[in-house]
Amino acid sequence: DVFGLPIHMLELKGEATSWGAAVAAGVGAGIYDWSIAAERSQVVAIVEPNPANRQRYDELLNLFTESYLALAPVYARLARIGE
Repeated sequence: DVFGLPIHMLELKGEATSWGAAVAAGVGAGIYDWSIAAERSQVVAIVEPNPANRQRYDELLNLFTESYLALAPVYARLARIGE
């Protein structure tokens, strides 16, 4: 929802991180190219983003940015104290 993009759910779930690391290693070693990931990844469902959630995240990002900028001088003072 944050990016407003659909999520493609893959058939491979349990060892997805290990499989991804193995593919990345194979690509790094020159054994594979990245197309193997697409060839071996079966999409079983697509979850569409919720526009209402995206709007809420945008509002929260604006509030976070405003808060961060307002507190920047405080962060600078804390950093100086910590030196």
